[in-house]
Amino acid sequence: MVKRKRIDLIDYIKAVCIMMVIVTHWGWESKAYPPFTFGIRMAVPVFFLLSGYNSYISYSRKKDDSLKALYAPSEMLPKLGWILLPYTVLYIIEAIYSVVTGIYTFGGVGDILGTYLTGGINRGVFGGYYVTLLLEFTILSPLFYSLMKKNPFSGLLCFLVGNILYELCVSLFHMPNPVYRLILLRYIFMVGVGYFMAIKGTSADAATNILMILSFAAGVIYLCAYDYHGYMSNLTIYWRSTCLFSFFYAVPVIWYLFYFFKDRSVPSPIGKWWAVIGSSTWHIFLFQMVWYRLKCWQIYGAFPLFWIIFINELICVSAGVMWQMAESRMRKAVRNR
Repeated sequence: MVKRKRIDLIDYIKAVCIMMVIVTHWGWESKAYPPFTFGIRMAVPVFFLLSGYNSYISYSRKKDDSLKALYAPSEMLPKLGWILLPYTVLYIIEAIYSVVTGIYTFGGVGDILGTYLTGGINRGVFGGYYVTLLLEFTILSPLFYSLMKKNPFSGLLCFLVGNILYELCVSLFHMPNPVYRLILLRYIFMVGVGYFMAIKGTSADAATNILMILSFAAGVIYLCAYDYHGYMSNLTIYWRSTCLFSFFYAVPVIWYLFYFFKDRSVPSPIGKWWAVIGSSTWHIFLFQMVWYRLKCWQIYGAFPLFWIIFINELICVSAGVMWQMAESRMRKAVRNR
C-alpha cells in the first residue's frame, strides 16, 4: 500500500472549475469571448482529467488492486452511493416541484427511470449530463486503472484513439446530440491524461516541453479558429468548443500547474476555504443545476449582470458546501452507531 500526501492543488483547481461551471450556465447570448474560450468552458474536461488522476491515486493505495477486488461491492457501493445519495435527494425535490407546478408530467416508470439516469427532469440541461458521465466513469474506473497501470504510454494512446474513433463514428452515423453528450468517450482522452500524470508524474525536460508547446499551440489555433473565424471541423459535429481538439490546449495548462505547484499550498485561511470548496464540488454542482432549472435567480433578476453572477456564485457555493458538510456528518454518525 502506497501512502501519498494530499495534493491541495487538486482541490484548488476543482474550486475554480466549479465556479466556472456556475458562470457558464447563466444564459449568455454568446460565449465567444476569451474568458470562455480559454477558461470557463474547459471546466468539465478538466474535471475528468482530475477524476482520472484521483482514481489512480485512490486505487494505488489498495493492498489488493486486482479487478476482482476493485469491483467488490464493498468498494463500488460506497463510490456509487457518494454520487447517487445527494443526486437522488435533489431529483426527488425537482420531480415533486415539476409535477406540482405542471412543468412536467411523467409518462410512467420508464420515464422516471429515464430522467433519473440522464441527469434529471430537463434531460441534461445545466450540466445534468455530467451525472450520467460520472456514473459511467465510476463503474469503468477499475478497468481504466488496470489498463493504465500495465502500460501508461500504450494506455494513453488507446484513450486518444478511442476518443478520435468516437467522434468519427458520431459524425459518420449522425448520432443524436442528446445521446452524444451522455457517453464518456467524448472525454476519454482527458481521463487517460489524468491517469498518466498520476502514474508517471509531470516533467519539464526538453522533449516534454516541445510536445506541450505544440499541443498548446494546436489547441489555441483550433479554439480561435472555431470561436472567432467560424471554422467547423468535419471530425466533430457537437460541442466543438469542448471537443478533443480543445483538450490539446487544456492539457499543457494542467500539466505545468502540477509540475510547478503540486506540492504547494495556499496559506490559511484562504487556502483552507478553497480546499473546502474543492472538496464540495459535487454538491455545489447538483445545487446549481436545480437552482438554474427552477429559475430561482429570477428573484434578483433585475439586478445588474455582475451582481446576478456574484449572487449565483455565493448562493450555489455556500449551499453546496453546507450540504456536503451536513451529509458528511450524517454519514459519520451512521457509521459510528
